[in-house]
Amino acid sequence: MYTYNIYNNRCTITFQRLDEPLLVSISKLTFLPAFSFNTTRREISFIASNICSFHDYIDTQPGPRNKFTYNDGLCLATTFGNQIFHLEQHGYTFAFIDTKHIVVVNNKFFLYLGQKHIVNLSNRNTFFVTKPNFMEKNIYIAPEYKKIRKLPTEMHMKAVYYSLAMVIIHSLFPDKDIHNFHINYLMPIVDTKLYWFLIKCTDIEPSRRICTII
Repeated sequence: MYTYNIYNNRCTITFQRLDEPLLVSISKLTFLPAFSFNTTRREISFIASNICSFHDYIDTQPGPRNKFTYNDGLCLATTFGNQIFHLEQHGYTFAFIDTKHIVVVNNKFFLYLGQKHIVNLSNRNTFFVTKPNFMEKNIYIAPEYKKIRKLPTEMHMKAVYYSLAMVIIHSLFPDKDIHNFHINYLMPIVDTKLYWFLIKCTDIEPSRRICTII
């Protein structure tokens, strides 16, 4: 868990526990100016004028009921993609994305703080699911999770790519049934950068998924 506050245009996030992998995933993000951390106090801080939860951001944005925009989707794909990349470079990844742990900085940038969802990668680019409650009834999990029949089970590191795509798709099209995703859901954004990003992240074969905006 964590709390956050802003004082004199500086945001401080305080964690119950602050581990190195989360710092690795955050510290190189360019939209966090003057980033610093204090492991003794379990804090990170950076310059920001506003921070809120993902759910509050969607609920308070002006406009129609669907308040998550195409540009929001691009930004979420880019920033989370960067966090995942930095984790992978150090032998970790997120097992999946849970929107309860997304915060929005300056009403523009997205940051994932789901520290308990960080897992170690093996030399085969996989990780092990060892607990029956690991997925916490999360609706944004990759389809391979639904095939688990025994524990521990080995999972490809790109499961999180699918999860990220589902968060974006469900945020853009909240009326769609995310449990039965179909490519036709994406027709309103067909042939855009975000469209191809989502197509590549939702490949049914985990090893073929690509988490890159082109």
